[in-house]
Amino acid sequence: MSAFVCQNKTIDKIAGFFELIKDDTSWYWIQCQLQEYGVVVSLPDQLGKKLFELNCFSVDERYGPDQWKQFTGGEDYHYTRPRIMTVTRPIIFETLAALSCWLYQSCEGDAAKSPLYKAMQHLQGALSYHLVSRMPEMEKARKNTWA
Repeated sequence: MSAFVCQNKTIDKIAGFFELIKDDTSWYWIQCQLQEYGVVVSLPDQLGKKLFELNCFSVDERYGPDQWKQFTGGEDYHYTRPRIMTVTRPIIFETLAALSCWLYQSCEGDAAKSPLYKAMQHLQGALSYHLVSRMPEMEKARKNTWA
């Protein structure tokens, strides 16, 4: 297994999702659930920084101290706000893809035991369920199961 530091755009998709939902009461449930892990979602730029730092920690767990710098040229993470400010199905799918990448690249050593990592695993499951539960196939399956 190998590890690398995710690109800023990957982390931006995750942090940017919280930029989109921070004032949307229909997504309040996920904000509350993530706060149980100590994740403050109302500050997407700080969340992005923490995601970057944990990803770098994971790379260092794999390759040794300060090895994350060879993947980034020593550059730090800088948050870029999303251009689209509405949550859509494609945005949720992009967030899930970014989460899958980040989770895979951030699972080395003690990184996977951190509350932030566990919160992002929870988010991945919650967003997946959110999408699947609204698919026509799921509605059909519900009707056939609950009949």
